[in-house]
Amino acid sequence: MSIRHDAGQAVFSVQFSHQTRLETGRQQPSMRWGMKLFIQRILPIAAFVASTHQAAAQVWRQPDFSGRDKEWSGFKTRIREGIKSGSNFAKTLRVIEIGCGTGCRIYPVVDLQTGQVFSFPLGGEDYQMLSLSYSSNSPDVLAKWSDSGACYKQQFHWAGRGFTGDLKTQTPCD
Repeated sequence: MSIRHDAGQAVFSVQFSHQTRLETGRQQPSMRWGMKLFIQRILPIAAFVASTHQAAAQVWRQPDFSGRDKEWSGFKTRIREGIKSGSNFAKTLRVIEIGCGTGCRIYPVVDLQTGQVFSFPLGGEDYQMLSLSYSSNSPDVLAKWSDSGACYKQQFHWAGRGFTGDLKTQTPCD
């Protein structure tokens, strides 16, 4: 078996060099079992190793903390460490959660292709217990937070250079 990357996908090649059929034309039992084991156990492991290698090989651009992204220079270490984990939002972005006190959070969003850091529209002390729900395959974010005992939610959409949002709605507190 050999594994190689081809345009970001793992490609598998399998060769068996011994005879697989008896004179009766039936497949040898050990070969059937071996092929079944190979398909069920070895291929998934090889695919995982290949995908892990591909993710580890990806190099992302760093933010420009002395220029364009200067407002985030106080969080250099947190942002650089977050970037190492790769994308977790909208395919090429990384959302990084940074605590700023009890119930306080801010969320810088880094474009991993350009290194530019964007501010999520909500965050800080005004949005207590802010939590975001997002996916690596979707440009949508659901934000939930509390304010003076009331709970709210708001949907946002990544528009390529920033976020657009719906109106906030009050929701029952969990």
